[in-house]
Amino acid sequence: IFGAGSAGHKVSNWLPVIYDIIAFVDSDSKKNESNIDGIPVYSPEWLADAQYDCILVASQYADQIYILLEHLNISNRRIEIEGFKEGLMVSEYPWHHIGMCLKPRLENYEITLDTITMMLAEYRVLPVYRALNLIKDKLSMLHVDVLQLLWHLVRYNKGAVLEIGPYLGGSTVAMGLAMKQRTHIKQIVTIEAGGANPGLHFIASENIITELKNNLLSFSVDDVVDVIEGDSRSTSVINQMCNGIDKKSVQIVFHDADGRVDLDIKSHQTIIANEFYLVVDDYVSPNDPEKEQRTRDALDKLKNTLEMESLGVYGWGTLFLKARFIHRDSL
Repeated sequence: IFGAGSAGHKVSNWLPVIYDIIAFVDSDSKKNESNIDGIPVYSPEWLADAQYDCILVASQYADQIYILLEHLNISNRRIEIEGFKEGLMVSEYPWHHIGMCLKPRLENYEITLDTITMMLAEYRVLPVYRALNLIKDKLSMLHVDVLQLLWHLVRYNKGAVLEIGPYLGGSTVAMGLAMKQRTHIKQIVTIEAGGANPGLHFIASENIITELKNNLLSFSVDDVVDVIEGDSRSTSVINQMCNGIDKKSVQIVFHDADGRVDLDIKSHQTIIANEFYLVVDDYVSPNDPEKEQRTRDALDKLKNTLEMESLGVYGWGTLFLKARFIHRDSL
């Protein structure tokens, strides 16, 4: 743990649930050669010969510490960031290091209803969960559990991603951060109708597309996300998708629009893989029962086209499914 202050001490209380702590590291020479609860504190130079899997940076000075570690020639694949500052959204800050090397023990398990629930429980004690919670507070109406599961699906799959209805991009940022950690990066394409929503009490917007693009830039994920403005089922948008994404390359579809997921699967079926993850928001929506019914009716219409296995409903009503095409022409 880099940071022998209060943040580092707090981290040391929960980290042993999954990982062994071998040392603290701190730039303050007064703390060197001391210990915290029996765990020794060393200077940064100690890292040169140390054996470890990950350096967890737990400090409000995480951005400066990251630069220091770079100067010590430490691979960024061995650095995890815990000390994110609330409200900080600048491209210089190393947001892309969330979830870099501290992972749940079930990361390589087949995703089933049982394993996804246990996996989510372990994520709740990892830094990536708290970082995504900050993003949720600023940009998203989705539950942080949903952002975490989207992050996981993108991080540990190989295909491209299709998102319909990002609004200001909380989910897009979460998936973009995960995509940037993959060895083989594929594009995330997000389709947004645009316009304004000034009356929304939670996160209003006068210009949705402008704010969406600014948010992607702020979190340094604009290079892995293509924003397409327009109706997701219009001819022009469908043509852009067909020209920009390889056939059957999309392995994750996230639908958070008008509930008519059946029409969007039909519109973009040529780019969706035979087997894919389908995530649908508003499967449960007490505040909007009409949209909930529309969403459920749309999924019923897909039953002759897709074989669907439920992975559960999370957060405030988002359904996760494993899907496989039975027929494409029947849509």
